[in-house]
Amino acid sequence: DPTFCEKYPSDKACRGAFAPLPMLLAVPWFNDFRGGFSMLGLGDIILPGLLISFAARYDAARDLVKKCTQTSTIRSGENDLDIAPEDVESSSSRYHYHFGRVQKALFYGYFGPLMIAYGIGLMVAYIVVWSTKTGQPALLYLVPACLGTVLFLGWRRRELSELWSGPVAMKKANKMVNVAKKIPAARPASSNVAESATMV
Repeated sequence: DPTFCEKYPSDKACRGAFAPLPMLLAVPWFNDFRGGFSMLGLGDIILPGLLISFAARYDAARDLVKKCTQTSTIRSGENDLDIAPEDVESSSSRYHYHFGRVQKALFYGYFGPLMIAYGIGLMVAYIVVWSTKTGQPALLYLVPACLGTVLFLGWRRRELSELWSGPVAMKKANKMVNVAKKIPAARPASSNVAESATMV
């Protein structure tokens, strides 16, 4: 019976690991004496989440490639690495450091703008449902918001063809990770000292 857990939610089969996967999330309305709510489907989270996770992976891969290229240029005297937070002395400099990192995460990549676009699309869908008092498909507002943000940012940064065919930064990052997995982990210095002491 598909409605068994709705009738008997306290049953063992409907709790813990045996509970069925929720297909709908209920978002209650504010100041509604009737107890109304809006329903958010699981697909409204998963489908835009695939695009958002791709954007997060692309940003992380690009940062990894950038850091590796920066560390390789240290030997030539060009040190452009970010300043560590413990190296910042004054409180105002520390504030500007953290504010710059938040600003970079929100506006200079793809993950931050996509999260903002997802929130705006969800808010617009909620406002339309509240104003019309009728159910609306959330993907009708989430897909243009998220996909339009990626298309606009990719077109403005001239990275649209790269995003479509496969980002080069992600391929380079995958190669770096595969090479790093083949490198054996360095043993701690204490074990090396103990081995040398036993050999003597």
